[in-house]
Amino acid sequence: MKIYIAGKVTGDENYRKKFAVAAKTVEALGHIPLTSSCLPSGLTEADYMKVSLALIECADLVLFLPDYTRSEGAIVEWLWCQKTGQPWDFFANWVTVQEDDE
Repeated sequence: MKIYIAGKVTGDENYRKKFAVAAKTVEALGHIPLTSSCLPSGLTEADYMKVSLALIECADLVLFLPDYTRSEGAIVEWLWCQKTGQPWDFFANWVTVQEDDE
């Protein structure tokens, strides 16, 4: 499956690392990760949203990172999924949390 990863970018200094880790997780599960986090700086907010929504339309599923509720753009992406019927889920439902045995 092609899986779009949605989450907070603006205001998160470590967003590229966060999305890279999420993408590797999606790949490890045998899927193709899609994310707009690798776009260059300097585009308008509208440009970023247009690209993000196009990626969502190409995806089979959208996974929302835990911080998506703190992002206006990710909320738009969530609303897009609600209005269009695009399949979505929470990223946490797709990963196994490893508990420390110590």
